[in-house]
Amino acid sequence: MMENQEEQDERRILEEALINPKAALMQLTLDIDRELRKLLASTGALSRYLSLLSPTFPNGMKILASVSGAKVPEELKEKVSEFWSLRNNVVHHNSEVPLLHLSEA
Repeated sequence: MMENQEEQDERRILEEALINPKAALMQLTLDIDRELRKLLASTGALSRYLSLLSPTFPNGMKILASVSGAKVPEELKEKVSEFWSLRNNVVHHNSEVPLLHLSEA
């Protein structure tokens, strides 16, 4: 059975996590950023995001939620905020990547 792109991406990140968890986290960050930018572009809000002094995922979600007709589930906002906190902790405080979180994603 052929894997779809989403399954391939998930497998790639999980395999990378076994070798280098921080690299996997950064790859996941890039993948999420790409998808967030696609969503913002499809709503015409990408320029608002890119013009921010701090174009972070939580800020991008706020912009996306502010678009007329857009509905962003509260759980998604919370998960994005949790991911961003985890990413910042790893990147800025040289913390270890908790692999349990990666496998639950």
